[in-house]
Amino acid sequence: MKNINYKNKNSVNFTKTKRGFTPTPFVGWCFVAFLYTKIKISFYNIQNTIKDIQKSYATTPRKVSGFTIMEIIVALGLFTVVVMISMSALVSMSGLNSKVRTMRTAMDNLNLALESMSREVRMGSVYVCSPSLPAILNYGNYGADCDISSGGGQSLAFLSQNGYVMVYRLNSNVIQRSKDGGNSFSDITAPDIKITKLKFYIIGAGVGTTSVQPHVIISLTGTVGIKSPSSFTMQTTLTQRLPK
Repeated sequence: MKNINYKNKNSVNFTKTKRGFTPTPFVGWCFVAFLYTKIKISFYNIQNTIKDIQKSYATTPRKVSGFTIMEIIVALGLFTVVVMISMSALVSMSGLNSKVRTMRTAMDNLNLALESMSREVRMGSVYVCSPSLPAILNYGNYGADCDISSGGGQSLAFLSQNGYVMVYRLNSNVIQRSKDGGNSFSDITAPDIKITKLKFYIIGAGVGTTSVQPHVIISLTGTVGIKSPSSFTMQTTLTQRLPK
């Protein structure tokens, strides 16, 4: 308790008592010692806890994460199977693509050869099947029919619009063309095209067939490709464009 003197306006002294706690240096030092002890005890407890955890971690068997040998073998086996299937599909697709491109190139070559032959046959005259070589043909002569009933011919000779004696034939699975009646021939189909059958049928070119416009039927069978050949059959009918 602390006594405080006050004066009133009539200068009369009186004493008022103020209640409360008045700290002293001794009390302050006691509080500091108490806090230090608490902090030291807490730090000591933390150290002991850390040591206990380290001892427990060192003595307790640890479970190491990873894969077993069997799991690795199974994973490698599955990976190998997937890779082999993928590579097999890739190789198969590559082979199929190569086969399609080869067939397309060969068929383009065959179509070009047939188109050239068809154009010359349409504009030609004096058609003869399986002629004796060298063939000798003249304008104004009649040709010779060889229809389906006769079995057709292995070669075809005719006069072109330019006056050449044209001959087409099959020789060693290749279609050949001659412009000099059969003295010399040149191949018109690619080596990867194998023609196994070539037939020419002539209708309306012989004597006594003036009512029928001459026309030629070309039928051929063959294979395309070397490693894995694909077979094909083609037929076309050509009518003479020149008036008979």
